[in-house]
Amino acid sequence: MQQSTIRAYIRSWTFLRVLQLVIGVIIGLDALRDGAWFLVAISALLVYQALANKGCGFGGDQACKMNNRDNQV
Repeated sequence: MQQSTIRAYIRSWTFLRVLQLVIGVIIGLDALRDGAWFLVAISALLVYQALANKGCGFGGDQACKMNNRDNQV
């Protein structure tokens, strides 16, 4: 990846996305230490969602997309 692409990727992150990543990593490390494999799977899902900017909604994306013609007055 080019440096400008990486910068644009990082700039698009929100506080909740960073929080989701941090929580996923913390739960994952704790679950690995304890051998709780179900929690490891859940934390891997949280980390994936944060890195890929995906949600749990239908089709994997919770964002509402609006057409430009809907915004015209």
